[in-house]
Amino acid sequence: MPNPFCTPVLPSPCRVITVEAFMYNFLIQSDKIKRFLLFNDNRKAKKPGEQGFDKLYKIRPVLGHIRSKFLEVTPEKHHSIDKQMTPFQGAKQLETISAEKADDMGNKSLHKSWCVSLKLMSLLKIKRFPCIGTLKKARLRGCPLLTDSEMNKRERGTSDYRTDIHSGAIEVKWLDNNTVCLASTYAGITPQDTCRRWNVKDKSRVEMPRPAIVYEFNPHMGGVDLADMLVEICRTHLRTRK
Repeated sequence: MPNPFCTPVLPSPCRVITVEAFMYNFLIQSDKIKRFLLFNDNRKAKKPGEQGFDKLYKIRPVLGHIRSKFLEVTPEKHHSIDKQMTPFQGAKQLETISAEKADDMGNKSLHKSWCVSLKLMSLLKIKRFPCIGTLKKARLRGCPLLTDSEMNKRERGTSDYRTDIHSGAIEVKWLDNNTVCLASTYAGITPQDTCRRWNVKDKSRVEMPRPAIVYEFNPHMGGVDLADMLVEICRTHLRTRK
């Protein structure tokens, strides 16, 4: 007769079900949950063309809750922004909405090269959003900076800059391992400091001049690059269902 006070020994899951079967059952259950999970009363949803129609009606309570929690967060002084693309197959009916409210808290916005242009910086400056970011060379719009071949003939740490008289934005090209283009509406060349870089030829670290725009930009973008890497590694694959 078995002892009722003894804890039964359960078999290992891998001895009962294979990994393939487990993943198949997990995906089936996930699809069922997503199919029957509701956040709003679909019977009260307005049809297209009716007054009060909302494309996001089905998830409006979730969005409202998330937004209320975001509003509880105290804004920081520096905000780092970069692209994060999610593969999606299907019709896109919603566009990105930009806030029209001006900023009064002295916040600064930092961008990577994908979403930076002088026109964008000019618009952000009008809305009192100082910003800084790396700039693609194709978006210099004829700015007469030194070419890459001319920069590579000079010492490492050389920089060249021009200022846009209309927007007040400064464009800087700096020679590190390769040339880097940056633009800003609040940081410039001075005050310069020095940074240590590895010299392949001498096999040692050497000091080189660094413009203010570079050391203002670098410390705030490491987390964005890390987030991009994690998003790429831990990609979430989802497909919409009707």
